[in-house]
Amino acid sequence: MSKKSSKKRASLRESRNTSSPQQSQNQLQPGRQVHSRLVLSTKAVVVTVATIASLIGGYFLIAPKISVVPSTPLSSGTRILYATPFIVSNESNFSVYNVKYACFIRFAHFSTGLRITDGFNNVSALDQPELSPGEKDNVPCITQKVMGELPELLDADIELIVSFDLWYYFKRIERRFRFGAYKGEKGLTWLPEPLKSN
Repeated sequence: MSKKSSKKRASLRESRNTSSPQQSQNQLQPGRQVHSRLVLSTKAVVVTVATIASLIGGYFLIAPKISVVPSTPLSSGTRILYATPFIVSNESNFSVYNVKYACFIRFAHFSTGLRITDGFNNVSALDQPELSPGEKDNVPCITQKVMGELPELLDADIELIVSFDLWYYFKRIERRFRFGAYKGEKGLTWLPEPLKSN
């Protein structure tokens, strides 16, 4: 009896020793699956973020950027609609082509009582075949040849319109820049205005 019981005990020990590694592996298997899933999901998120960032960076690299600012503050006696040009700058990384300028006068009020409302002027004499990166151009809203001698301006609301073509885009692009003329200590000054406000 003692020999049989000792054999049974030995076989039980062997079965316990052989089954414990398999049981431990089975217990660790769910944890490994969760870890691998987390790694895969993290990689997918990183790839997605990198792709979006590269697309956004590429857009800003090739997107056209045109700016318009008034050249100098206006003096009170200046016939500003043609005497004070706006500075149009190409701040893009590529040239813009077939550049055309126009001016929409929402209203202009002069010292003699003259008023101009909803006037439109194509400044075609100043059109440019190309505006290179960093290049600037001086563009008035209305040239003296068009309007002649004007009286002193009291206030105005205008939009300078710049349209152009890109070598990598099939549609023509238009940008509008609105400015209002306001009196200050040194006379009239152009100030930017939002396009959608009345």
